[in-house]
Amino acid sequence: MQSATTETYEQKRERLRITAERRLADKLKRWDALPDAAHVDVRTVSAILGCSPPTTWRRARAGQIPAPVKLGPQSTRWVVGAVRKHLREMQASAAGVGA
Repeated sequence: MQSATTETYEQKRERLRITAERRLADKLKRWDALPDAAHVDVRTVSAILGCSPPTTWRRARAGQIPAPVKLGPQSTRWVVGAVRKHLREMQASAAGVGA
């Protein structure tokens, strides 16, 4: 029998999921305050573009969105200014103005 202080795998997984969602929500709240030179991860870009991380990677490979930059062996990020420019171009294109 488990003690009351032992966390099950499912409880830990749920706690980590909620923590990740809160972190992402905080990043999205601060999006407008980020400098153009800032870097954001795939989850942030995916949330901004309204798609999943695999779709974000697929679009980047296809050249449909700005390419990410490699900051280290395990760190790939998007430049905020490039993502903002892409969003402006998408809005202009949707409005029929052309980019």
